[in-house]
Amino acid sequence: MADRTVNLGIITAFGEARSAGYTGTKAEFGEGLKKSADYASNAEISANNASRSAENASQSAQDASGYSSTAQQSAQSASQSEQNASGYADRAETAAQTAIDHAYTISVENSTLIIGGH
Repeated sequence: MADRTVNLGIITAFGEARSAGYTGTKAEFGEGLKKSADYASNAEISANNASRSAENASQSAQDASGYSSTAQQSAQSASQSEQNASGYADRAETAAQTAIDHAYTISVENSTLIIGGH
């Protein structure tokens, strides 16, 4: 009868680790594997959190850009209002002087000229 056994070699991670010099127990090795899986899961959670943070930062930058644009428009509007107010003040001063000149002219035209005290 032929030999039916086949040498499969090392077929477990624990066996591979032992052949590479690992000296711990199977239980310790299992705990190490569990921690590795936890670390991988935590890394994935951290990556997702970082991605959300980057998206939030991008949105904040867009919002800030919009606020900056609005502030710039407001500043330009205020500057234009200042220029308009200055123009209105100049025209009001001119109108007041014209009114004074007309009032003086009317006053002189309607005055009786007194010559020689009569």
